[in-house]
Amino acid sequence: MTYDGRMTRPPRPPSAILRLLPVLLWCGLVLAALPEMPRAPGRPADRSHNCRLWGIAGETPRGSALREQLLGGAASIDSLSRFDRDGWGLAYYPSAAGGGGGGSAPVCVVERSAAAAIDDPRYDTAAAALIYAAPPIALAHIRRCSSGLCGIPDPHPFRREKGGRTWLLAHNGTIGKAVLLDLIRPDYLAANPPQYGSNAAEWIDSDLYQIFLLQCLEDYAFAVKPALGAAVERLRAAIAAPQLNFLLSDGAALWAYAEGNTLCYAAEAGDSAFAAVMSQPPTVSGEGWTWLTDGDLVTLEPGAAPLVERIEQYFDGTGADGEPPALPRAMALEQNYPNPFNASTVIAFELPARAAVRLAVCSALGRHVATLADGVRGAGRHEVRWDGRDDSGKPVASGVYLCRLEGAGRSAVRKMIVLK
Repeated sequence: MTYDGRMTRPPRPPSAILRLLPVLLWCGLVLAALPEMPRAPGRPADRSHNCRLWGIAGETPRGSALREQLLGGAASIDSLSRFDRDGWGLAYYPSAAGGGGGGSAPVCVVERSAAAAIDDPRYDTAAAALIYAAPPIALAHIRRCSSGLCGIPDPHPFRREKGGRTWLLAHNGTIGKAVLLDLIRPDYLAANPPQYGSNAAEWIDSDLYQIFLLQCLEDYAFAVKPALGAAVERLRAAIAAPQLNFLLSDGAALWAYAEGNTLCYAAEAGDSAFAAVMSQPPTVSGEGWTWLTDGDLVTLEPGAAPLVERIEQYFDGTGADGEPPALPRAMALEQNYPNPFNASTVIAFELPARAAVRLAVCSALGRHVATLADGVRGAGRHEVRWDGRDDSGKPVASGVYLCRLEGAGRSAVRKMIVLK
């Protein structure tokens, strides 16, 4: 009651939030003083993802690994679709026909849907079919729409026939369509129009990205790595911070490139040897997976260890005019480096045209030791790393070894020295 006798409302008690405010401030100060949680070894800084990628190459990939990466892991494709819900796509080559011999494109199976993979029973069916097929090469993509038409069946992996081969591309990132349209020649775009959308506003940047990469591949007579080097060099010249992550395959090999978003790879040796690449590991621990850095190009081939190279080694000054370099006139095998070596060495060779080649190591007495490459390669320069192990995975003894390249009716030999 006031001094004049009127009743007054008693003071309102502070709200629950106000009462808790000192506690919240104290907790904030404590958390700020705590050390930052350590990041998994080798993991790059977190980046936003427009989409997610997965790819695998192997002679007989284990069903358990495929299930973990497609269906079961904490960060498997279906689990990640909780965040990227604009569709999914699975594609694979049922057999290693990717060379396109005789001018025929390899058989390719593509399954797609506009629904989120985790909510779509068709994804489970398609993933089960892929696991059962155990294909030598497979790709997967889940989409977060950021360019062009949305609400359509996920167009990734994009599929096109060129040079007698079926090319698949899956992309993670956003690239300005105006930049890509400046890089694609008008006549090439007219002959290879986008697969989705009727005008530039509806076109999808990743669709244009594949068109541009195929233009570079044709310019370079389908020498894949020089063509990809030229493409990246030109895109870097046009974009300050490009998001170029992609998986590309012709059925014979799978190329994974990291720039602008995270990408990692893993490999398993033995009877079920395979190599896989993903936007992030399928498990929380990430054990056995290696993070790539911007500019890393990984080549995955069935039956071969992953080959990680820097894309810059394939730059040739095409950033300005896009003119491809001259191809080598004859097959050549370069001297390995370093030589002598202890842990590993790099062996480079050049091809004037696409050809079936075999690169093998034998002892000084001619006894077979290891097969480093056996299959079709495009024109241009190629590099293979040898870790000093035989085909069974055992380290070789110190001594002199011969590296032999055979292909296109020719052969070449170089001496190598292993020092343990």
